[in-house]
Amino acid sequence: MSGAVALGRRALLALTGITLAEAVRAAPADLSYSLSKTAPPPRRIERLLVWLPPDDKAVDSAGFATALSTALASYGTVVQIGRAKPLELDRATDQAPLAASFKPTHRLEIGTSSGSISSGLSRREWAVVKLVLYQGEAKTVSALFTFSAAGRQISEMAGVLVGKLKLEHYL
Repeated sequence: MSGAVALGRRALLALTGITLAEAVRAAPADLSYSLSKTAPPPRRIERLLVWLPPDDKAVDSAGFATALSTALASYGTVVQIGRAKPLELDRATDQAPLAASFKPTHRLEIGTSSGSISSGLSRREWAVVKLVLYQGEAKTVSALFTFSAAGRQISEMAGVLVGKLKLEHYL
């Protein structure tokens, strides 16, 4: 009898482990956001200028922008992608040539922070992505989105971001 109970417990533990692994893999991404109280009311995003960080060392921001462009296409939103210079002094000046020809209704500026934490023999990498949404050429932030990119491809976050934009009446 005790062998049957032990086998039942092992099966239950194995099933629980599989269920937890699936739940972690399928868990919705953590995307926190806040809307600015001083920004104008949300307006439909027709043309979005996505401004990437200078490099993709921390996260694959170019992959995210491509996935976002694909996700927004079903809403009729056109996306143009630009990249910051390593020593960007004035972002508006750098964006001006692209903005003049594209005439974006909104801008999404992507910033990243990354590092590692060491404790004893273990080391853990982390990355945080900050997305700042502006309307047109405005300097007032319309919405701020942040998420942790640790352990996941950030391109997966594109669909989550599109869901939030739709929820807040930007799409």
